[in-house]
Amino acid sequence: MPLTDRQIQAKAKPADQPFKLFDGHGLYLLVKPNGGRYWRMQYRFQNKAQTLSFGVVPDVSLREARDKQADARKLLRNGIDPSQVRRELISRARTQPSDSFEAIAREWHTQLKGRWTARYSESVLRSLEKEVFPHIGKLPIQDINPPMVLTVVRRIEQRDALSVAARTLQWVGAVYRYAIRTSRADRDPAADLVGSIRTRRTTHRAALSRAELPEFLAKVNAYQGHAITRLALQLLMLTFVRSGELRGARWDEFDFTRAEWRIPPSRMKMSTEHVVPLSWQAIEVLDELRRLTGRYELLFPNQKRPVEAHEREHVAVCHVPHGLSPHVDAARPSRHVCHDPKRDEFSSRPDPAPALTH
Repeated sequence: MPLTDRQIQAKAKPADQPFKLFDGHGLYLLVKPNGGRYWRMQYRFQNKAQTLSFGVVPDVSLREARDKQADARKLLRNGIDPSQVRRELISRARTQPSDSFEAIAREWHTQLKGRWTARYSESVLRSLEKEVFPHIGKLPIQDINPPMVLTVVRRIEQRDALSVAARTLQWVGAVYRYAIRTSRADRDPAADLVGSIRTRRTTHRAALSRAELPEFLAKVNAYQGHAITRLALQLLMLTFVRSGELRGARWDEFDFTRAEWRIPPSRMKMSTEHVVPLSWQAIEVLDELRRLTGRYELLFPNQKRPVEAHEREHVAVCHVPHGLSPHVDAARPSRHVCHDPKRDEFSSRPDPAPALTH
C-alpha cells in the first residue's frame, strides 16, 4: 500500500534498528535510530542494484519525493542511470560554480534586494530556494532549456498554487535577463513559456463611482458602529492611500505643522517615501482619532495586540457600512474618482495625479 502523510507521522519514529517504510516503485523512507528520516529509491540498472537519495523529512515531503522518483523512472525508461546523471550534474556544477543557475540567481537577488522591502526580498529568495534551486539550481545556466523550466513550474501548478507558479516563472525570467545583461546567457527559456500556466478566474469588485460617492460618504458619516472603523474609512477617502498603508500608519509619520503624512519607503510598494498632503478635513479626523488611539504607536492598533496593525480585512472588507453593495470596493476608491473633470478645461487647477503615484 502506498504511504500517506498520516502514516509517516504515526510510524516513522526511531527504533533500536533502522527500518524502511515502502511507498511503491522502489521508493521508501529509511528511519534511523537517531530520528533521521531519509527518502531513498532502490532500482536496478544493467542488472546492478542501485540506491538514489531524495533528501530528508520534513525538508522533502511525500509528494516531492514521488516527483523526484517519477523523474528518475523516466530516465530509466530512456536507458539512463539517474545516479550517473546526478554525479555528472554535481561535477559540472563544481567545475563551473559561478555559472550555475543558483549562483547567478543569488547574485541577481543581492543586486536587487536593496530596492525591495526586507519582507519581499526574503519571500523571493525563500521561494527560489524551495521551488527552483533543488531542481535546476546546480545546472549551468546556459544548459537549461524551456522544458526544464516548465517541469519546475508544473510541480508548483500541480499543488494548485497558481500564483506561486506564475511568480516563480517571472523570477526565473528575471534571473535570465540579468544573466544576458552580464554576458552569461544568450536567451531566456522562461520567455517561451509565457501563457503556459493555468490561471484562476477572479471577479473584481466594482470600483466606487463618482455618482455613488455622496451616498457612500453620507453612510460613512452616519455609521453607528465602532468609531475607529468610521474614522479609518473617512481617512481612507480623504487620502486615497492603499488600505495596507493606512492599517500600518504610525503617529510619528504625521507632521501636523506642515499638514503632511510621510509614509517611509519600508512601508511602500515602490520602496520610496510617499508624502500625502492633509486637508483640514483629514486633520479633523486625525484629531478625533488621536483622542482614541493617540497613546499607541499605531493609528489603528490591533485590539488584542496593540503593537500590531489590524488584519487586512478589517478595513478592506468587514466593516463597510451597512447598505453599501458588498461588490463595491470601498476600501480604496478608484483613481477616476480623484480625477477632476474640470481640470481639462482649466489647467491651472491642481493635478491629483502626483498624490496617486505610489
